[in-house]
Amino acid sequence: HVVNVDRDDPIVAVKELTDGHGPHVVIEAVGHQPATLKLAIDLCRREGTVLMFGVPDEAEYPLPVWELMLKNLRYVASIHPQVERDLPLALDTGEFRNIAARVVARLVPSRSMRLDIESGRTR
Repeated sequence: HVVNVDRDDPIVAVKELTDGHGPHVVIEAVGHQPATLKLAIDLCRREGTVLMFGVPDEAEYPLPVWELMLKNLRYVASIHPQVERDLPLALDTGEFRNIAARVVARLVPSRSMRLDIESGRTR
């Protein structure tokens, strides 16, 4: 699915796609701007995981800690993700695994990791 944020409200669109719950995992990798950090947290379902990868422009950003705590979210940040370690953590929710295999196939450098994801095995 593709959500055009210039045309559609991403929160409404993603909630519709996930029966009102939001995704188990949200990956923020567009530049660590306060708006995208907040959106990632807003999109994620209760007890989900927000992954933040990349090099931030600033040394500090506001983080809605109260919202993270109220939703009991896991927040993982890394300048350079260690795919072999970090991706299995993100995929640790069974129903997410099949979707993720298709979405991240181009982002995962290791063919063996892609095969593990597709088969449901994580390390």
